[in-house]
Formats: sequence, C-alpha cells, structure tokens
Amino acid sequence: MSKIINSGKTEKDILKYAKQYLRMIGWYVVRIQQGIGCHPGISDLIAIKDGVVVFLEIKSPKWKPRSYDAASKTQREQEAFEAAVLQHGATYVRVQSFEEIEEIGRLVG
Repeated sequence: MSKIINSGKTEKDILKYAKQYLRMIGWYVVRIQQGIGCHPGISDLIAIKDGVVVFLEIKSPKWKPRSYDAASKTQREQEAFEAAVLQHGATYVRVQSFEEIEEIGRLVG
C-alpha cells in the first residue's frame, strides 16, 4: 500500500482525521509523541483491530521520498523502523490522504 493520493490537506489534518475515523470504526489508535526517549523513527500512530496491528506514518500530501543519500536523518530512521516492522510481519503504511486512511479502515471487516 504505497499509493499516494493527494487530498490537499495538511499533515496535521490527516493525522487528526486518522485518529477520529479509525476510532469511529472500532480501531484502537495510539498516537506516538516523538521526543527524548522515543524509539528513533517510530510511526506517528499505531492502530489495532481484531488482532491486526498497523503502524501509520503520516506525511503531508506534498511529501516526496528522497534517495538514501539525500534523505534526512529522520527519514533514514523512519525507513529503518519500517523495515524492522515489515521484517517482523506487521503492517506499515505511509499515509498522505483521507482516502488512504479509509482504505486502512477496510483492512478488517
């Protein structure tokens, strides 16, 4: 699920919508506050429903991935976290629109 749908909203708008929408349809959603002591690169949200765990990294609709050499330290840490999550069989999704949030909501009945 790496398709990008540009909704014209800000990252903050998408984050707020993700929390509200997923909770409304029965997902348990945890917002991860970045800061001292936080695991480097951890996703913005973790959503759980019926045994399915999804790590969500919220990005601005204008965000474009950079090559590894041009990537910021934060982007490299996020990519490393994504790789670890996927390696352990969980789902990691980079989200840039309301529509993508709704797609995630349909992962579980």
